[in-house]
Amino acid sequence: MKLLNPTTPVAILCRAAVAVPDVATGVFMFMPGGEQTITPFGGGIGAPIKVLVDRAAVGELEKQRVALAARNKSPFCDFNHEGGGASCWIKSFEWQDSPAPGIYVRVDWTDEGKQAISGKKFRYFSPVFHVDNKLADPARIVCREWAAPNMGGLVNDPAFHNILPLWAKNAAGAHPSNQPTNPNKIMTPEELAALQAKNRQLESEIAALRAKEAALKAKGENDALVASELRAKEAELKASRAEEEIVSLKAKNEEQGKAIKARNKTDAEAAVKRAVERAAIATKDTQTQTALVARATDDPAFIAIIDAMQGNPTLGTRLTVQPGNNGMTRAEVTAISCKDAIKEFGRIVALNAAIRDPRNPEKGQLALQAARVFSSELKARENEWLDMPIEDALKAADYSDPNNNLGLLSGTLVLQRILPLFQYEYPILSQLATDFSDAPGLWNQTENTRIVVTPAVQTFDPTADATGRPKGWTTVSPAQTVNANITLDSYVGVPIVFGNSTLAATIRRLFDEQSGQALYALGGYFVNKVTALMTPANFNAYAVVSAPKVPIAYATYAKALADFSVADINRIKAAFNTNEVPVQDRGMLLDSQYYARLSEDPNLALFYAATKAPEIVGEGRLPKLRGFMPQDAPYFPSDNNRVGFAYHKAAIILKSRLPQDFTQAVGAMIPGSVTTITDPATGISVLLVQYVNLTNNYAEWRIEVMLGAAVGDKRGGMVITSA
Repeated sequence: MKLLNPTTPVAILCRAAVAVPDVATGVFMFMPGGEQTITPFGGGIGAPIKVLVDRAAVGELEKQRVALAARNKSPFCDFNHEGGGASCWIKSFEWQDSPAPGIYVRVDWTDEGKQAISGKKFRYFSPVFHVDNKLADPARIVCREWAAPNMGGLVNDPAFHNILPLWAKNAAGAHPSNQPTNPNKIMTPEELAALQAKNRQLESEIAALRAKEAALKAKGENDALVASELRAKEAELKASRAEEEIVSLKAKNEEQGKAIKARNKTDAEAAVKRAVERAAIATKDTQTQTALVARATDDPAFIAIIDAMQGNPTLGTRLTVQPGNNGMTRAEVTAISCKDAIKEFGRIVALNAAIRDPRNPEKGQLALQAARVFSSELKARENEWLDMPIEDALKAADYSDPNNNLGLLSGTLVLQRILPLFQYEYPILSQLATDFSDAPGLWNQTENTRIVVTPAVQTFDPTADATGRPKGWTTVSPAQTVNANITLDSYVGVPIVFGNSTLAATIRRLFDEQSGQALYALGGYFVNKVTALMTPANFNAYAVVSAPKVPIAYATYAKALADFSVADINRIKAAFNTNEVPVQDRGMLLDSQYYARLSEDPNLALFYAATKAPEIVGEGRLPKLRGFMPQDAPYFPSDNNRVGFAYHKAAIILKSRLPQDFTQAVGAMIPGSVTTITDPATGISVLLVQYVNLTNNYAEWRIEVMLGAAVGDKRGGMVITSA
């Protein structure tokens, strides 16, 4: 049959790879149930199509069989779709769920059909059927009253060899792996509504046919076609109602299954959480936790096994205090729950605060241990404690400190969280030679610090000495260092005071709210201390020509804003290189206007196009240029036309020390605490002082530190000016 358009219903030739049973039964599978993806041998579109084989299809095939009989056409099956003699005569179609769901056909075998099967001439069956639209997803089997009586044939060329029940005869280019598509899928609410609407339509059609049949009988007439159509509609409605009932039951079971699974998952997560809290599972072992939740969700009985898991005594220890060197104690903390981590942090902080003398080295060790607890156990779970009321945090910490009248835990926890931002907000502090320490110092004390510079290279001497031995390495390269005397001339802090009436009038964490800005202000003081040294007087290594090393005299590197570009960085690089400044750890501070001007250099557009560096456009952050890492420094001082500073790490040394506890000097005890807080990544330590003035009725929170800065290697710095 010629295909007129994609929606024209035509017969589709298929071959089912189910061995035809013994002819004595007279019943075999016509088509398997469910959605079938097939590539038809005839009547297709040259590509796989989907066909829905359901109970409604039984009614369509049965109606077509009855219509053929009314036209005195007996439906039959042939041999290999050749249109010759009949292998069997079709008696009826029906739906069966066993041995596999699908449409089955009852037939009377011809002698030739029996012989073809018993003689093993043919072993498979292929149906012929019609669909409403071959492009639909899926197409549906329909009755065609004008169809030819040939409804299938015995064949030997199955396309599917690995599944029951259908193999379609391969068309040219068909893929051999076509298979049914999820025959047991759950209908969507829209599909179920459409099925219900169809059943109502069938009921209406059956009522009309019954009325027509009754009218004919009243006249003494009998219309076989009306009767056969009525029986077909009734069979279709019966099958469709059964399908509706099954689909509704499946949907209900699916909904109940989801509710049960959700409840099982909640119970499983609670069991795993209990196991983590008693240290039966490591806090960070999320892979094991996820696997246990999945297992217990599928099998709720497994929750009993999780609850029976014994906690590891080592992991479960909240704080293990052991003797350390020099009579000091050492606290060890392991993977624990968030609540226990807060408790460990609080207890270590309390031990720290109880040591009033900063000169005690154990104070610094405890600060480092508290930082490690925070970094490993609390930092990744900030959402579990950040919004916790201070009362709950204190209860979780569960430590005894008679002087803790200010929420010691809260202050230290928040400051521990924001301390790493010290260098993040001011990256210059991480790119200079720094000596941050938790050791105590004395105000105005001068200390000597050495910075390493490039040593001289020596040559091996192979000549023999007086004893006949090779001279070898006769010249030693002494460690090249620059001494810098640094005076701790700045004793700085950020005191924040609230009166008792203010504290009592709000539940806000007033001191915590100020912590971030307080530390930012302290970082700004550090930076101002450093940038004040970036002057031509301090860095004059390039002020005169020093042939042959530096052929150009640079008292400063002067360049107008309109002319500043990447080429200028290249010239500064040349000066540094010829004066043997190490190529690593170079940076460049630029005020915001010069930084913006540099970012407009056309060479950077080319760089972005070549490297696809999104930070240039999305964040306005420049990459390393000619070995220098540019930094936008709006804080850079603008006096004497200064607009920037090119430097090596050793150009300036910054040192910080902790101040002595003032209560030790006056010999007085105050209602408060003095705690050392350390960031292990940067090495920065600060002293947190918290106390209450009982006379004037106020509370004070203060971070303190002493610092000094000095010029290091003068070759490693060059001031950039606008003129």
